[in-house]
Amino acid sequence: MNLTQKCIRKCVACGTQDVKNKLIRINRSPKIQKNVLYVNVLAPQANLRYLEGRSAYICPKKKCLKKIIKSKRLEKVLECKIDDAFYQEMQNIIEINKYD
Repeated sequence: MNLTQKCIRKCVACGTQDVKNKLIRINRSPKIQKNVLYVNVLAPQANLRYLEGRSAYICPKKKCLKKIIKSKRLEKVLECKIDDAFYQEMQNIIEINKYD
């Protein structure tokens, strides 16, 4: 990869493309535990950085979170059922880190 190239990812809610370390990564890894979701927030830990499995990226904005909750888009992308506690935790992460 060229040094001038950036790793661009797309938000599953609004479709905005951005550098991947500016987005929140949600990962479902079948190797560790089935249907357990891991969240990488702007400063990913070493053990969560290279998880295999299905991933989705969302903008760190409340409107994008509301959009994926309403449309169940994240469930479709990650191919698993997501409970309300996970969405509440995501909302807390966005509010605590004051992304929006």
